[in-house]
Amino acid sequence: MLAPYAAGSGIPQVMATAELNFKTEHRFANALLSLKTAFIKILSSLICVMGGGAIGREGPTIQISAAIFHFMGEKFRPIWPGLNHHSLIVAGGAAGIASAFNTPLGGIIFAIEELITEHFHNLKSVLILAVVVAGLISQWLLGPYLYFGFPALAPATFSSLPMVLTTGILCGIAGATFGRLLHFLSVQRKRLKTRLAQVIAALLCGVVIACIALAWGVPTVGPGKQVITGFLFHGDAANWQLVIGRFMSSVISYMSGCGGGIFAPSLATGAAMGSQIAVLSGAADGNLLVLLGMIAFLTGVTRAPFT
Repeated sequence: MLAPYAAGSGIPQVMATAELNFKTEHRFANALLSLKTAFIKILSSLICVMGGGAIGREGPTIQISAAIFHFMGEKFRPIWPGLNHHSLIVAGGAAGIASAFNTPLGGIIFAIEELITEHFHNLKSVLILAVVVAGLISQWLLGPYLYFGFPALAPATFSSLPMVLTTGILCGIAGATFGRLLHFLSVQRKRLKTRLAQVIAALLCGVVIACIALAWGVPTVGPGKQVITGFLFHGDAANWQLVIGRFMSSVISYMSGCGGGIFAPSLATGAAMGSQIAVLSGAADGNLLVLLGMIAFLTGVTRAPFT
């Protein structure tokens, strides 16, 4: 109720703002990417993560970064009337994904696939500069790192092709189903008009997530990075309870209305599916199917395969 546009991932808000006509819809842009919205987003995400919600930091980082760029653009508008506001929004979103994953190139590709529908030529200088600066600051604050490290992979052979295709198809369909389900539930949640109804719905979501964790174990909740590293580096293997638990806890966390991303939970669910497929098929290189599961599931959700 304090900041309605702070709910959810944050990426749809940035995408919507990037498509606005700032001459006629300036007030709506300010609501979507206000500093108040960014501040509530930070608090909401932190509370949900501390409570065990299956959310990620990536979507919120994108919206918060875009909000900062939007705020600075508003301050510079009087002395720089020709400033392209769309460029700032896109650059802010790209900088957010670059700093969240320490992947500058990924930030640029994400902006091209998700945030820019046309006129890339006019945006490329601001976009690349913003991503480079964000990457440098991220490296300075956190040091050089890879989000998931360097998992070992055996050489891929033609004999692995059937399982590769099977994993891609199944996880891609599951990711697309996940995305459609999130959209359906977000529409249903908007029908809760009173504050009491929204509070009750959020409490029920929290109770369900707690029950999932008690029934199927702690790995079913949280962003999921530890689950993925367990598959890739410690020889852990998934079961169907983990796959279903990751899927359900992510959907319910999103349904609660908290500010949280879907990148990391999508990767964790895809990794669990890939691991379970590897177990069922007796694949020699489980890491390959885990990584492919992550890629396919996230692609199904975001429709951004190159990112």
